[in-house]
Formats: sequence, structure tokens, C-alpha cells
Amino acid sequence: MLWSHLYLVYCKHLQTYLSITMRFLLFLFCMCAITVVSAQAVITGKITDESGAPVAGASVFLNTTSIGTYSAADGSFSLPLPQGRYELVVSSVSYQTHTQSVGSSQTAPITIVLKIKAKELEAVTVGAFDPDGWRNWGAFFIENFMGTSSVSRSCQLQNPQVLRFRYDKKKGLLTAVATAPLVIESKALGYTLTYQLEEFMFDFNRRYIFFTGYPFFTPHKGSAAQQRRWERRRADSYLGSLQHFMRSLYRNRLVEEGFEVRRMKKVKNEGGAQEGNFFQRPSTSVQHQQINVENEKPVSQHITLRRPGLVNVAEQTPVSGDSIAYALDSVTAALDFPDYLLVTYTKARALPDYRHYHKDAGDAQTSELTLLHKKPLEVYANGSFFAPDNLLTSGYWGWREKVGNMLPYDYKLPKAKAVGR
Repeated sequence: MLWSHLYLVYCKHLQTYLSITMRFLLFLFCMCAITVVSAQAVITGKITDESGAPVAGASVFLNTTSIGTYSAADGSFSLPLPQGRYELVVSSVSYQTHTQSVGSSQTAPITIVLKIKAKELEAVTVGAFDPDGWRNWGAFFIENFMGTSSVSRSCQLQNPQVLRFRYDKKKGLLTAVATAPLVIESKALGYTLTYQLEEFMFDFNRRYIFFTGYPFFTPHKGSAAQQRRWERRRADSYLGSLQHFMRSLYRNRLVEEGFEVRRMKKVKNEGGAQEGNFFQRPSTSVQHQQINVENEKPVSQHITLRRPGLVNVAEQTPVSGDSIAYALDSVTAALDFPDYLLVTYTKARALPDYRHYHKDAGDAQTSELTLLHKKPLEVYANGSFFAPDNLLTSGYWGWREKVGNMLPYDYKLPKAKAVGR
């Protein structure tokens, strides 16, 4: 699954019934996940072109991690593979990007055949990119792709010249393509991020942004003091994040990790007053490995709201992890729920940056989750999930879960931060 964001749209109600057996299986599954010591596997293989000739120097990495290598002169490669499932990404100039799912149970060598890249990009290049694209759209791209938090603003795009922008005024559609991977330096988190942008689109008529790509992280080397600063900021970015939530859900530790989860529905408000927990929905903007609605503005709970249309009403009592998830198999948890979930991280306030851009948002880190397809979301131990376009997030995560705040799936929270936080 490539890393992606999409905002907007809501799914039909998902009718879900979790049996006692499913909950019991989740309990056993989570207990095993905590106690089993994961073994470090190694994946090996060879990369060739369609003629069978080896492809040397191809980039080989696990999507959204810091684990990668390059193919040797004979096309061979070897890569460590942590416990769990990952997306293996192979890319090389003039070839189409190859991706496939791999797991720690993978033992046999694999052969990857790269196909010659189609000429579509050349055809699009001839057809009218904005010659002043970066001047006209660069700041907009950075804000919506990297984000507007202080950590995101510390990021620097090293090669903006590879971006091409095209605006279709009639359709109200802005698109961007990259002729080479984007190189992003995160000074706050201590990574150089190589992001292979597959698609970027902003629809001004429907107010949504959609982007997909394959990120790879290279940790910076620095002094002991720099390493401590990076670790502190990485922990701050991780705690309360969607990745943190998914890892906590997988281990059935939502409450212990500081997440309050409530079921939520949308009900009609015929212009009258209704009591409950509400999300105010002014305008909608969209963003894609998940769907986010950035301009959703959460307001404080237990208020009276007078407005026509739909309002979101959340239950007063939080739900447990095993009421919304169950064990799908020995390495996969399944997140499944009808309607919506309201998720609040209780161990930290919303960042001042968020309140600056959402002045009526309040102090809570409150987000909304929606499943867009009629099937469960597969969740893995490292916090990754599939299919990413099945999940819509809004509110705090819609604002913060951008490229500038990303952490690799092989990130580990220091024990000092994990205890008593």
C-alpha cells in the first residue's frame, strides 16, 4: 500500500456485529503479539528488465520505512525484513515502479521484472504545464503536502525544480507531477525523506486534495545532543498520531495509551437545538496511506448547536478496542465499525499551530474516523493499515497527518517515553 491521503466523501453505514468469539480471539491475539519476540528475517531477490538483463542500481526499500538498499551489478539485493507485512518498492530511472506485498514469513528469493516506463509523462509535458508553476503554486503545494505545523515548516524541499503544475480552470483542478523523487530534509525530526510522488490533485470545486506516493527515510547523523533533540521531537510527533492509534488498537491498549474512542452518528438538525457531542462542519477540503478532511473543525463537547443539516452526535461512554476490532489472522487485526468514530487523545493538548489555523477548535486532539468501503480495515503491528483509501480521517489528524510529520513504520518509541507518559 502506497502512502496516501484523501479528504472528503463519506461511506454508507457499515452494519457490523462482533461476536463474543471474535472478541475472545482478539484478546488471545493481542496477548500473543505482546509476548512473542519477533525474529529478523531477510528478503533476497534479483531485479531484471523484460529481456532478462539484470538491472543494477535500482532502489529497493520497504515503503514508509528507513530500510532500503540498491541492487548490485548482477541485479541481486538483500534486505532485512522486520516482523509484519510491508510493501516492497523497487524503482529505477526509465522503468515503472514495482510494488508487492512481503511478509516476515517470506523465505524464498524473489525475481522482479521491471517494465519500461510508458511515454505518458512526455506527452503530458508537451501539453501544457504552467511555465510559472512553482511561483504560482509552490507555496500552496508545500502547505497542503507537507503541512503547517512547526515541524512541517522546518522541512525543506531540496529539488522543487522537478515539480510540474497544471491548472484546468474549467474543471477547477490543479495537478502536479514530479519528474524525479522529491528530496525533503526534515531538520526537526532528523530525516531526509525521499518521496516518490505518484499523484497530487486538488479539486477546487469539491474542495479536496488527494496525493499518493512512496516515502523512504534516511536518518541523519549528528552529535549526541542532536540525536536527543531528534528523538524528543520524533516522540512528540508519534504520541497521539494515527500511527500511535493503530499500534495501540493492534495491541488492544487504546485506554492505556491515552485514546478515548466513541461511536458517532450523523443526525438531522432541522434548525433547532440538540444536545450532544458535535463536530462543526463549515467547509470541506480533502487529502491520501489514508483519507483526511483537513478543514473539519472540532468544537468542545456537550454544547448546544443551532444549524440546519446534519450534526455529528457521539455517545457519552467510550468504547473498548475489542468492541471495534478483532483478530483477522495471527499477524493482522481488523478495525470494523458502523457510521463513525470520534477519537480523542487525552495525554496532550492540540498544538498551538492547530488552534492558529482552526481558531474555534479548542484544546482537544479530537479526530473523526470513517470507513469508506464495506469491509474491515486491516491493521498491522507497526501501525500500517490496508487498504488506506478505506479510511477517512478528519479534525486534528486531518490537519496534522501530512508528510512533514511522518515517521517511518520501523520507528520505535524510546522506553523512557513509553513509561508513565
